Amino acid sequence: MSTFFTPAIAVLGVALAALLAWIIFELFPERVSLVGGYLVKKHKGERERMSLADISKIHFHYHAVVGFVAEWEFVDIAGNTLVIDAKATGIESLISSLEKALPGFSITEFDRKFRQGDVEDTIDVWKAEP
Repeated sequence: MSTFFTPAIAVLGVALAALLAWIIFELFPERVSLVGGYLVKKHKGERERMSLADISKIHFHYHAVVGFVAEWEFVDIAGNTLVIDAKATGIESLISSLEKALPGFSITEFDRKFRQGDVEDTIDVWKAEP
């Protein structure tokens, strides 16, 4: 009887460990940082990046009807976008760094526009000077 249960328990243990690893992988939040002049987003094993020098616009999209859902959208000069969850790990540090790196980017101005917004809105946070 013990020879049957030992392999079954081992298989069950491996299956539970795999399931737990998958759940952690799926629930792990995005991470974002500023590295060497690039916005870097890491999520679910994928890495996306965008050069700070190429950013032409920044938008903030949010919905506050059934709970607050928001994302930052960075658009480069070629029209490519990099979307970052507003709850991403490192977003506060990134936004603070942008105030120093992008001429005219202001957290104070963003906060003012956010307070004036509605329950669902898109805020044009920043646009590059031509």
